Amino acid sequence: MVIVLFTESYYPYNCGVTEAVQNLADNLRALGLIVYIVTPDYPNYSCGGNWVIRIPSYHIKERNYRAAWPIFSKNLIDKIISLKPNILHSHGPYATHRLASIIAKKLNIPLVMTWHTLVIDYLECWLEEVTFMIPIIKKKIKFSVPNPIIKIISWFAKKLWIKPMCNDADLILAPTNPVAKMLKSFNVYSMIKVLPLAINLEIPKPSLDQVKELKASLNISSNDQVLLYLGRVTPEKNIDQLLEVFRRILCIRNDCHLVIVGGGDEDNIYPELVSKLKIPPNKISFIGQIPREKTFLYYQMSDLFLFASTTDNTPRSILEAMTHMPVVAVRAGGVPDLVIDGRTGILVEPNNIANGMSKAALQILGNKTMSDSMKQFALAEVMSDKYKPGIYAKIVADIYQKLIKNKK
Repeated sequence: MVIVLFTESYYPYNCGVTEAVQNLADNLRALGLIVYIVTPDYPNYSCGGNWVIRIPSYHIKERNYRAAWPIFSKNLIDKIISLKPNILHSHGPYATHRLASIIAKKLNIPLVMTWHTLVIDYLECWLEEVTFMIPIIKKKIKFSVPNPIIKIISWFAKKLWIKPMCNDADLILAPTNPVAKMLKSFNVYSMIKVLPLAINLEIPKPSLDQVKELKASLNISSNDQVLLYLGRVTPEKNIDQLLEVFRRILCIRNDCHLVIVGGGDEDNIYPELVSKLKIPPNKISFIGQIPREKTFLYYQMSDLFLFASTTDNTPRSILEAMTHMPVVAVRAGGVPDLVIDGRTGILVEPNNIANGMSKAALQILGNKTMSDSMKQFALAEVMSDKYKPGIYAKIVADIYQKLIKNKK
């Protein structure tokens, strides 16, 4: 079987979708299948050899990311057709999915889509605080779109963008139940199957000495409880709410240190907010973006994971964090499918983030028995068959076989 995966997110851009695509490709190949990846090109970068097909792209500066041009040459289409694929699998409703749809129709072969991102939520969040650069004067402009206009734009996006893209697919794989429910609310008539994404946890575990060295380098007291956020440091992740949560925690107990790991804060606005909230600088560390292999050092160092975003579907960092600690997060997006409330962590309502998360965090930090129990259940949950890449790939391969058979 020859499979072609289409994705906007792939190396050198590293995110949850990138890892999910690579995991799937690696494990499908382990089953003896032939897998190609079609993805945007990056200047002066190549990886994957002949198995990765790079297509023309443009730069989105705000995210340091490249997106595929939505116009495709005949040579590009012919090149992918020459691979003689049996099935195509796209990873999001973007230009690469449109390319996959064109080829699937030409060859009369099945097209699968995995819906990774809550794009409408992201769109609405972005419109609440639009930032763009005026090239001539090299100045950033910020403004907010009025809420009624946001709702109109959102309605058109669902009707003219999301729904047609989804209905191009023979099957949509939804990693969480909320995503499946959302797509059905858009009147998508393609078949939808809920299938949790796998996660690769085969990363070398750091030693205790490495953890101690990291703590010392960040000037974290050996007696401090370490609270961790790992992900993009951008407005849609509710970093401002996260900082307010930490401020409230410090008002009750001073033996805590917040570590924020991730890139995206090009304007360096959050350290300014730390100052406004009067959070002591020695109680918080901004690390910036780090390679994935180093993230587990931060997980092992930490006692509690905080996640204030309301726009995420399957945040990889939550699942990775569950290998070492409980999670306090918001009951929004796909997060309720990952965190079992009261068992592997605590979920709070999206209309009460600062108060709810601070109370939940203090409850766990103040009860070692609860913390240890949640830590144990979290590890068992994330290490279950539900998230194993090999099992996930076998299920997907079986789905491919059935779709190919039904298409004939």
